[in-house]
Amino acid sequence: MNLSVVHTTAGRFRIRVPQVFDDSDYANKLNWLIESLDFVDSVRINQSASSLIVCYKTSMVSTTAAQKDIFNCIELANVVEIPSGLKSTADEVKPLKAWEHLALPVTALGTALVASLLELSVPLVTGGLIAAAALPVFHRAIAGVVDDRKLKVDVLDSLWITLQTLQGQYVAPALLLGLVESAATIRDQTAISAQRQTLLPSSQRSKDVLAIHLDRANVTNTRVGEDVEAIADGLIMPTLLLSGGIFVLTGNIAPALAPLQLDFATGIGIAVPTTILAALSSAMRSGAYIRYGRAIETLAQIDTIIFATPLPPNSANAIATLTAWGIKTHLVTDDQQAIAHVNLNTLLPEAKIEELRRLHNAGKTIAYVGDKSSDRELLAYVDVFISLAEATDIIEETADVVLMTHDLEALLQAIEIAKQAMRIVYQNIAVVAVPNVSVAIAGIFFGLHPIAAVLINFSAALIAEINGLRPLLSVSYSENINSDRPETVLPTGASL
Repeated sequence: MNLSVVHTTAGRFRIRVPQVFDDSDYANKLNWLIESLDFVDSVRINQSASSLIVCYKTSMVSTTAAQKDIFNCIELANVVEIPSGLKSTADEVKPLKAWEHLALPVTALGTALVASLLELSVPLVTGGLIAAAALPVFHRAIAGVVDDRKLKVDVLDSLWITLQTLQGQYVAPALLLGLVESAATIRDQTAISAQRQTLLPSSQRSKDVLAIHLDRANVTNTRVGEDVEAIADGLIMPTLLLSGGIFVLTGNIAPALAPLQLDFATGIGIAVPTTILAALSSAMRSGAYIRYGRAIETLAQIDTIIFATPLPPNSANAIATLTAWGIKTHLVTDDQQAIAHVNLNTLLPEAKIEELRRLHNAGKTIAYVGDKSSDRELLAYVDVFISLAEATDIIEETADVVLMTHDLEALLQAIEIAKQAMRIVYQNIAVVAVPNVSVAIAGIFFGLHPIAAVLINFSAALIAEINGLRPLLSVSYSENINSDRPETVLPTGASL
């Protein structure tokens, strides 16, 4: 098995175990085996990072003996079975049962289609199934008003479904319900997958770090996603007024219902998290552990990087690439000779706080690469905090990005992936919003059939969802970066 000890200190191992990445059963068995060792204090397995962290009592076992027993457990987890009645305490992600969301909508749609094709009049059966299938939508609409004190897009969906059903139009609302609940299932699955990106440790840690993790609980959350949701929520009342106004002016319910289909928040609410999750996974494969979506947004915008840690050997090409991208780089050092062959600005250690404050006040988007506990004091002036894998525990847990390799290639790839992800996010906003608005306009002025409207909106959301997976198809950028430039070796003497 391909194992590597990433980091070790007295009482703690961090081991890379590739098999845990996509084998939850193996991960649970491994967690149970290691927990059974009497000298172990705590175990944490992060599947998305292929990482195993074990804290143990140094008073009970030597480092060599502890490592030997842990490695034995890693091998045994392939063949051992957890005894019945016992359950591992590893962080688990429960599988989502899609049928629980979709059984009623699919039944309602099937019944509506059969009744329509056979010209059967069973309004109580079909209408009752649609009403039952719509209960989650109604519940979300009511919860938004009662709990959040605001109207959400589920209000529009609830009203449209109700009025269409009362008119005897059963296929369109049943179809919409199937698509809405499919979207809810995808959102839930995306959230479950995202939990693997930032699993809270079972071991004790400082309150500061715990607070940071709790703030980042929604891994795929982004500012642009929140902005779109706010805009969509803000359009609900004007949409209701427009719908009512059209009915008053025309006396025709069909065009009055068309604006109620203005629901681009649902499609974007699926596509944006999918894009962010795909980017997080792609970055992980490239050697950069990005904790959450907002770090993706910020990485795509950085224009300044401060290195407060010794640069790895052979970093000159990476620095040159960053410069070519318009990103200014600074190294905290008092040794000018150490960077004589590299195009780097220098900062004296005693001046770094003042310079960071100046850059921050000038509106720069700053990434700070550090590996010491004292670097946490600078977070107020930093937009993205990046650490190396060998950093102290508190730095690794605080950092927005952890570079898992011993060069800057992972940083370059993380920035490229972030830029690509944000381009896709904005593409998907257009892919969903433009057809949605067009459908509403076509329904008002040209009488677009509601079934056609639902299918157009769904197709747009599906295209955006598929487009959001593109970061997973990214090739290694190392093949394209400075491939024709001879490498210059950077001396490693520069440090904080």
